[in-house]
Amino acid sequence: MFWNLFLKECRLQWREKRFVWSLVVLLLLAVPAVAVGFAHYRSDLSEVEAGAVAERERWVQQGPKNPHSAAHYGIFVFRPVSPLRVWDQGITPFAGGVVFTEAHIKTDASYETAQDQSTLSRFGSLTPAFVLLYLVPLFLMINGFALISGEREQGTLRLLSASAADPRRLLAAKWLSLFPIVLLVGGVMLGLGLVLLWGRLPAANLLTASALCALVLLLYYGTIANMTLLCSAVLRSSHQVLVCLLLFWMTSSLVVPKLAASAAESWFPTPDREAFHGAMKQEKKSGMDGHDPADQRVARIRTETLAKYGVEKEEDLPINIDGLLMQEDENYGNKVFDRYYEELAAVHAQQERVFQWSSLLSPLLPARVLSMTLAGADSGTQHRFNEAVEVFRRDYVELLNTDMMHESRSGDWRYQADEGLWSRVPVFTFDFGSPLSRFATQSAALGMLLLWFLITGVLTAWLAPKFLQKVTP
Repeated sequence: MFWNLFLKECRLQWREKRFVWSLVVLLLLAVPAVAVGFAHYRSDLSEVEAGAVAERERWVQQGPKNPHSAAHYGIFVFRPVSPLRVWDQGITPFAGGVVFTEAHIKTDASYETAQDQSTLSRFGSLTPAFVLLYLVPLFLMINGFALISGEREQGTLRLLSASAADPRRLLAAKWLSLFPIVLLVGGVMLGLGLVLLWGRLPAANLLTASALCALVLLLYYGTIANMTLLCSAVLRSSHQVLVCLLLFWMTSSLVVPKLAASAAESWFPTPDREAFHGAMKQEKKSGMDGHDPADQRVARIRTETLAKYGVEKEEDLPINIDGLLMQEDENYGNKVFDRYYEELAAVHAQQERVFQWSSLLSPLLPARVLSMTLAGADSGTQHRFNEAVEVFRRDYVELLNTDMMHESRSGDWRYQADEGLWSRVPVFTFDFGSPLSRFATQSAALGMLLLWFLITGVLTAWLAPKFLQKVTP
């Protein structure tokens, strides 16, 4: 009985021109979306690889130079490109992809690709995530709004309800009839993505990412199907159902994300970049909390070093005290940087909590967060990249200062190192981690999406049969 109802609903869907055109449009968008995403990935990967090779040559072939001068010569670090960005570009167009590293200074990533985009393109780009998270739900609503209200208006709902042994079976059949279009479009996009990315990621990671992506989409589409069926059962006219669903889609997809971002920035504002770095520079000079200014630190280190080696003149030291002073200044500056960036991370964490609570108003928010996380294009991955760059900066600056400290004498600024030292600086690497490990960091978003699915499902299972029974003779 149930499968007969399901097949009947599917046949009715296929007879609808609205359904056929929706499917055609989605497929016409699905394939180019994957192709465009893959083209962007290959272009970005080529640029990053070429930039990294050129930068390595520039650094290694800089010629003889004082190590501390080389530390200010600096190294450009390029953010690697995850193959899963084919799926979702996330925040990467708006987060800098290049970091210039040098001694004494911690810089932020710059060269955002969004700066090179047109104003129109910033409203959204054609990616698989855009098609599946924004457009497919819209088409689900357009194709499903009349599932029950349409039967009511045509006078067939009474007969249909009477012929079904259980109203919930009828609802389940109609609910499932919404999913063939989802499975077809989603299957085409995921399948094409697997083919294009096979060999660019470990097979286990690629298959895990695809499975987790399917889980997110099923929970998200299940929520949309619940909302669609509930509105179609509760509201009396198809016109009211369509208006209600379109308002929900606009609010969930466009209004709530914008309001959440504005509220997060308003309640927990991000410090001005120039003021932030200016405050760090001043505190490094005057000392943390106004204590231990730079000149006093230098004098104390000089005195302690002379006493440690039992000499009265810096020229008699077995090390170059200038190299030691440089490294001690780095160590102190790193403490200042850590303090300020921990405070900044706390602000960002508060902003993310605003987004988490805003997810109660929109199922798109947690679905989008999970999508970006799987693609390695979320704020958490960007934060880990920035931390890895800072570790790299501190390590190579310490290597240069240590060489100056042990390979030259105090006051000898004519000492020069060569390619032998420059080549000892390792090539920067960054591990995105496995899709499962990244996904595990977003348990709150997964919980919110699951909550949406369960609440709408319970409401649909509870209320919709009551309205069906009202028309049963």
